[in-house]
Amino acid sequence: MKEIIIHPGLRAELIESPIPKPQAQQVVIKVLVTGINQKDWKFPDWTSTSINQGDDIAGTIHAVGRDVLEFKPGDRVAALHELGAPGGSYAEYATAWDYTTFHIPSRTSFEEAATLPLCYTTAALALYHNLRLPPPFRPLPASTRHPLLIHGASSAVGAFAIKLARAANIHPILAVCGAGAPYVRTLLDGSAGDAVIDYRAGGADLMTGIQNAAREAGCSEGVADAFDATTAEGSWGHLADAMGGRGKMTFVLFEWMGKGLPAGMELTQTHVGVVHSGGGGGGEEDGEKGDGEGEGKRENAVRDFAFVYLRLLTRGLRDGWMTPHPYRVVQGGLSTGVEEALGELKAGKASATKYVVPI
Repeated sequence: MKEIIIHPGLRAELIESPIPKPQAQQVVIKVLVTGINQKDWKFPDWTSTSINQGDDIAGTIHAVGRDVLEFKPGDRVAALHELGAPGGSYAEYATAWDYTTFHIPSRTSFEEAATLPLCYTTAALALYHNLRLPPPFRPLPASTRHPLLIHGASSAVGAFAIKLARAANIHPILAVCGAGAPYVRTLLDGSAGDAVIDYRAGGADLMTGIQNAAREAGCSEGVADAFDATTAEGSWGHLADAMGGRGKMTFVLFEWMGKGLPAGMELTQTHVGVVHSGGGGGGEEDGEKGDGEGEGKRENAVRDFAFVYLRLLTRGLRDGWMTPHPYRVVQGGLSTGVEEALGELKAGKASATKYVVPI
């Protein structure tokens, strides 16, 4: 099969590789469309590694491992590939663990499905694992006010966080974004106090805008939960100031560390890779993830979290309360499409849009 290796400096190399074989709890997927993520061009530069960086898979089941229960060849699926492992989605065939693979409803196209795995799972981890907010299957009463601050709201991660929060009846949602504001407004419920705040105001004006929006929504006590879905250009400091140096905040990147954020805040890192690596390593026969004590138990808990929320995603897509992210199809496949899409992401050309490439 054909496969792309992404090298530092955003150089894509097309190579021939054998079609992968599944481990006991893995599936092999014939890739029809791959999603493109910002980390796919950043990680090679940060880590000086050269691998197939694709992690958003949409296609049909080609083969299943001996212990796979839910899937069979021919099923329409999407999946989150294990970050940094062989078998990524920049190829004609890719691998995924069964618990991060989910069925695609008939109403969802492969292009739409490719926008979902990594960004939806990141948003779910941020809201329900790290911030510990009420889940969609245990929504808040309509009379309850629970403000949530989301920075980077027009990104795919931020937009999925808004949709998940609304499914849990979490309001008001204070959505910080820039040029993507028109799209973000379509996701919000103004009658519940949801509001858009323009991050381009910067500094004190951004802080004041967030605090004013919370007060106007009837939350005089301010905001105690925040998700920074971009973590860039000092966003962490502005959000902490707006929150009065208290509450819980979670981030998608590591730039906030060591920046002197208030000691009284509960600060966590949301890294989607934990759904595969968990709190520790471990491996048993055939390279399976261990089911042992201690670290393994924490690892399994995060794997179970991913299993539950990705099956909830299938139901949400079928029932209509969850929708894919707006996308742009970049043609050219493995020959030119992946490298072109990564180049546009690196150049900052995407706003409120996910790039997907048919394979």
